[in-house]
Amino acid sequence: MVPPVHGYCKCGDLRFELKDEPLFVHTCHCLDCKRKTGSSFGLTCIVLQGDIVITQGTLRKTKIASGKVAHQCSSCFTTIHRTSRAFPAIAWLQTGCLDDLRCLKIGAHTWVKRKDDWLQLPEDVPQFKEGYDRNGTWPASSLSRLAKNFKGAT
Repeated sequence: MVPPVHGYCKCGDLRFELKDEPLFVHTCHCLDCKRKTGSSFGLTCIVLQGDIVITQGTLRKTKIASGKVAHQCSSCFTTIHRTSRAFPAIAWLQTGCLDDLRCLKIGAHTWVKRKDDWLQLPEDVPQFKEGYDRNGTWPASSLSRLAKNFKGAT
């Protein structure tokens, strides 16, 4: 990925750029992600909150659970990213809002025990039956960036 990467909401009123590479991108093949996406897996793009820059429009915040907030376009309510009080430096970017998903490099496949049998995963990307340990899976550069932005994150 060569930053910045651009994205927008469904109606186009809100536009943003991701000014640095994601900390980590992974797929999840669990049943919840399959139901949520209507697809064979969910795609999770974990970024630093400060790396998302709104270039047009305004965000509205919607509480979605205790300590969790969806940051949405104030016009069409498309969720751009989600945040959690438990991880104050991190945002989970909605990948469908990006102009081009080909810029993302998948770092791991999770919950492969629920993977669709017909789906072939690349052998050079780590696969985990369920979840993974962040400290053992994320690149050292991402762990360092996270630690600089969130004391105690690693």
